[in-house]
Amino acid sequence: MLYTPAEIADLLSFGKRQFYRVYIPRGCPHQREENGHLWINGATFRRWYLEQYPKITLSENEAYCLACKKIVPMTNPEIKQKGSYIYRASTCPNCGHGLSKAHTNKRGEDDQSTKQVTG
Repeated sequence: MLYTPAEIADLLSFGKRQFYRVYIPRGCPHQREENGHLWINGATFRRWYLEQYPKITLSENEAYCLACKKIVPMTNPEIKQKGSYIYRASTCPNCGHGLSKAHTNKRGEDDQSTKQVTG
């Protein structure tokens, strides 16, 4: 099925400008009508997106540095807490930028507000 950039952006919860600024310049498969409107095949876009942006799995002692734009080891991480959110904080060994990685949620499985009531 063909979609406009605005329709796909709405379905995937990001701005339509991201198509024009990021995805189209990177080679996102699309069709352009004579009047300039873009049409994107949903299935083709999904395949292209998964090839361009593969899911990265980090090990327990790794984090992604936003400054270096790569995976780096977390050295001497401190466990910190903000409300019920528990995370590990460290610094990048390459650039010194701050790193953080979710550790656990204090509420976990015991949280009654997330359980569905059946009866």
